[in-house]
Amino acid sequence: MPGDYPTIQAAINAANIGDTIKVASGTYNENVNLKSGICLEGAGIDQTVISKNGASGLMGSDLVYVIVKNLTISGSGGIGVDGGGIDLVGSNNITLQSCRSTGNSAANGGGLLISGGNVTVNHFLIDNNSAQNIGGGIVIEGSATASLTNVTVADNTWTNSLGNGGVGGVRIYGSGTQISQSIIWGNTGQNIIAGGASISNSDIGGWSGGTNNISSDPHFSSPSDFHLQAGSPASGMGVY
Repeated sequence: MPGDYPTIQAAINAANIGDTIKVASGTYNENVNLKSGICLEGAGIDQTVISKNGASGLMGSDLVYVIVKNLTISGSGGIGVDGGGIDLVGSNNITLQSCRSTGNSAANGGGLLISGGNVTVNHFLIDNNSAQNIGGGIVIEGSATASLTNVTVADNTWTNSLGNGGVGGVRIYGSGTQISQSIIWGNTGQNIIAGGASISNSDIGGWSGGTNNISSDPHFSSPSDFHLQAGSPASGMGVY
């Protein structure tokens, strides 16, 4: 895509179980509804960009066995939207890998919302998203079972315009989430409210608990570059 289909959605609609949809570099103004049994693969972070003002960039409900990798969702969502970048509801065996969600907005879950189901998130950058209510970066709710490994959640914000708030980073409800080797830093309000999540080997600003976690400045390369400087106390953690 776009060699064989004019839009990402057209390619997904035509795909069969087991198909991989490869999306070339470029910016695609689409609200993409995922489909069970497919792999959506971009050309790389910040090369393939999905952007849809007023709706979630990527979304899916009651899906099974989906892989999304090597792409960015940016500039999507808006007031009243849940999951501005990505919105997944009741979906199982979902993998989000080597992606970025940046500059999106929502009522809840500016970068990513997982409601129920089972989702694995690996090497994912979630930055500079916003929420009007809860979770500028991520919301995980509805008895979801989620695994976050080598994830960076940084510089996300919240406002109190919907009468709640306080968590610019990650808001987790329930005990089905595992976080490891991740960085949650520099988000407004609280970086995380973890519910009963299991958290290990991670760097989380202003938070203590779990196993082998730290709360130290990770020393990003710059305000816009989330690679780690040499000697960072968070070496081996985060997306890069």
